[in-house]
Amino acid sequence: MPDYLDSAQLFASPLVTISDWRCRGTEPHFGKEEESSGYVLVFPRTGLYVERRSGNDRVVADPSRVLFFNAGDVYRVAHPVSGGDDCTGIRFNGKALLEFVRQNMPSADEDTSPFHLPSARSTNPMVLLLHRLRQNLLRRTTPDKLAIEEDASALLRQALELQLERRDPGQEPVRADTRKAHRDLAHAARILLAKRFRERLSLSDIARAIFSSPFHLARIFRSETGTSLHEHQIQLRLRAALCEIADGARDLTALALELGFSSHAHFSFAFQRNFHASPSEIRFSSARQAKLSRNTKAARVLLS
Repeated sequence: MPDYLDSAQLFASPLVTISDWRCRGTEPHFGKEEESSGYVLVFPRTGLYVERRSGNDRVVADPSRVLFFNAGDVYRVAHPVSGGDDCTGIRFNGKALLEFVRQNMPSADEDTSPFHLPSARSTNPMVLLLHRLRQNLLRRTTPDKLAIEEDASALLRQALELQLERRDPGQEPVRADTRKAHRDLAHAARILLAKRFRERLSLSDIARAIFSSPFHLARIFRSETGTSLHEHQIQLRLRAALCEIADGARDLTALALELGFSSHAHFSFAFQRNFHASPSEIRFSSARQAKLSRNTKAARVLLS
């Protein structure tokens, strides 16, 4: 493991291992080659980094994405944004995963590299499920193994659905160099938003910063990512809010303004629409789990 990476194992069973990773990397250039030792889903929670996979494909890893690793995948990492990043990784038992993939993706056959996309845009249900899974693991001294493994299985199933999604077959073919230019432009916009998602940026602000024209950028970003620049910025703000609330943020109005929302009402509406629960409900749930954990530990001390 690289010396700039801190790892904390949250759960381990014969089927799945779940870990939190804190990366303190500051090198903006790509580092040494690393190799995945297993089949892993990686969910960035804060910050941003960039990976280069085989074939020189770049993967921008921010809280709007889920990354896929097959066993043996080779990659290099760069950190163009200061501050490091936090991720949660779910590593699956190889034999069990391949069996699951063959049952749910018949076209995979005997393929031992079932993840054909290096990354995809994570869905809000996935993010919320991961949040609840982590809270369960962090707050409880003896988590329910069956519940954890089933939640991990649900995340895997949803990730496979993202792998199966395809672009509109009726799209006009695009030259390789044009496709690369479009992909690079979308990557540049995502890196900028990861640095400045708290700011109230205009389309012109973003385009000017990455040397593009506003309308061209808006079209290409939506084409490459499936979402608008504004919605991507909102997703980054909401996922940052989810982490802050889980860490005990008490003043939701101050948090809303700090993250760039115009008001507490705007923040609450966006949060409810995306996570189907209000910020105060998530805060209450996290606080209740923390209290249960403290009471359980106190009872064990009394009984020991």
